[in-house]
Amino acid sequence: MNTKYKILLGCLIGALLVPAVASAQAQNILAVIDVIAIILNRVVAIVIILAMIWFVWGLMGYIAEGSEDSKAGREKGRERMIMGTIAFFV
Repeated sequence: MNTKYKILLGCLIGALLVPAVASAQAQNILAVIDVIAIILNRVVAIVIILAMIWFVWGLMGYIAEGSEDSKAGREKGRERMIMGTIAFFV
């Protein structure tokens, strides 16, 4: 992965988690559990969005390679759609 993309991904994740970590001193264990729940909710939302993007990307590849001459392109698109569906439900 390119260094720019790693930095951008780190900044994006940091920006998403800053509001949850801003009140860093927890008073009790329930506050810590709440912070962890907030972080996990955001991670799950990001994973669902990525699964949807992967599925749509596979669908576009499947449709774009619609002719019978290009079986490999259609198969790759089909595999992406299946993997996106599995990721969405898992």
